[in-house]
Amino acid sequence: LGPYFVQFLEGHGMPFKAKVYTLSIMWASMILSLVLVAAKVPFLYWLLPLIGLIVSIYLLRLPTLKLENAVSSSNQ
Repeated sequence: LGPYFVQFLEGHGMPFKAKVYTLSIMWASMILSLVLVAAKVPFLYWLLPLIGLIVSIYLLRLPTLKLENAVSSSNQ
């Protein structure tokens, strides 16, 4: 994961698969949290989806890193 992390920190973005995986896991955990915890804490019904939406927008606006670019630039 090192080369991908370096590429992200340098502003080159994330691979498409990483975006899909990150968004899938994030939304699954948000939904699970809503089901398990939100009944006890009502303000989470709007707070968790709001946080999820903001993070989703951030991730989708990141540049999409092409894997061949990441491999060739990390070898230099």
